[in-house]
Amino acid sequence: MTTRKTEPIGRAIQEARERKRMSRTAFAKAVGRSYQHVYNVETGRKGTKAESLHLWAEVLGVPFEEIAGASA
Repeated sequence: MTTRKTEPIGRAIQEARERKRMSRTAFAKAVGRSYQHVYNVETGRKGTKAESLHLWAEVLGVPFEEIAGASA
């Protein structure tokens, strides 16, 4: 079950991660979350806090707005 609010953010995270050629496992470890949590966020099943998105964007080397702005 996906939600319209979290799905675009998750898609933006997944696309940025894939552009960086980073596995979901490596990304989860880098941001201190479980593989399952990252999967749930990327697929729109769960959201995550703005504070987490700042870290995620930093790890991915993209501006925060690229991820957070995906929901606009």
